[in-house]
Amino acid sequence: MGQAETSLQTDRLVLRRLSFWDGAFVLRLVSQPKTRRYLGGVQPFFQRMRHLPRYWDGLVFRCVWQRPRICFVSLSQHIDGEALELSYQFLPASWGQGLATEACGAVLSYADQYLSDQKVIAETQIANGVSIRVLQKLGFKEKTRVSRHGAEHGIYQR
Repeated sequence: MGQAETSLQTDRLVLRRLSFWDGAFVLRLVSQPKTRRYLGGVQPFFQRMRHLPRYWDGLVFRCVWQRPRICFVSLSQHIDGEALELSYQFLPASWGQGLATEACGAVLSYADQYLSDQKVIAETQIANGVSIRVLQKLGFKEKTRVSRHGAEHGIYQR
């Protein structure tokens, strides 16, 4: 992916490219049971450490809002290999304030400007109504459903 901008800004957020130095934050974020509820749950520490390098594949932003590092939002190759997947995880303390919609909107604007030749999709568990509402606000519509990790997931496309 191109080396266009390395940070994005909204009214309330600054989104910066994730760096190696954000490793402790990523481990903290993916260790949150509430955050991981619809993402397969919290993995044992050794598995989290083994998968840590994947957070530097693709285009991953961390968000800063009133205090450092509340989330990450990423665009990376979807498991089907045919599109980029918008993905996001926020610390629970930042939920319910419209920050996911704001952060993802900024990343999607970036994609529209610099990655316009790529299709962007999102996948979430059907049980995750909050995430589905965020995706709908961003202009995504359900395209299909799949079963993964013992749960029904919706694939959403703009």
